[in-house]
Amino acid sequence: MSLTTRSAAMAAVVFSVASSAVHAGFIYDAQNTGRAVQAWVAGNSVDLDSTTNLGPWYGSAFYSDAASAVIANQGSDFGATQMTFAGGAQTSSSIAVDLHGLSIASTRFTVSSNGSLQWIVTTNSVANGFENMSSMSITLFDLTSGQFLFARTGNSTGNGAIQVFATHNYELIIRADGESGSAGSTAATYNAGLEFVAVPAPGAFALFALAGFSARTRRRSA
Repeated sequence: MSLTTRSAAMAAVVFSVASSAVHAGFIYDAQNTGRAVQAWVAGNSVDLDSTTNLGPWYGSAFYSDAASAVIANQGSDFGATQMTFAGGAQTSSSIAVDLHGLSIASTRFTVSSNGSLQWIVTTNSVANGFENMSSMSITLFDLTSGQFLFARTGNSTGNGAIQVFATHNYELIIRADGESGSAGSTAATYNAGLEFVAVPAPGAFALFALAGFSARTRRRSA
């Protein structure tokens, strides 16, 4: 085999390994995937999942009068290797009135092979006024080992990578609450993204090593 032909063959082998890795991704448990978006005024629900035209993972709730407003929303997107979540709950009032907004997203999943779960999270929680409350939490739990992989609350921005295993089951829960009992405003918002990156199989490592060895051989032969 000529040097040119051998180099082309090596390039083709390496490309096939890289392209096969991206096919690995999330596997969802449809029975344990859900969301809730609700708004209450004075203890009564005034809106529940009012917007459904964007699909089952989108919703919004809204109430307003001359002096107060409460809104909750939640949107999610699932891909072969990625999940994204954005939403929150907010209240605003110029008088003493009981308002409550709630936004929840949850899902259980596995991954198709051992790999790394890359995550990035931004959350915000703020409350102004007497008796007003804002809370925010994002947790990722390994159901198989019984371990929390991460938990973010309140005002938080972060990113990282977590090792995940194809034999384990995982649960992600996101919750945002905003409550008002007096004049003032509250806000609890979130943006979260997770991306699965598969670990190449041992055979793939061998092919990469072979490609590197062949390159070194060609340099010595030149």
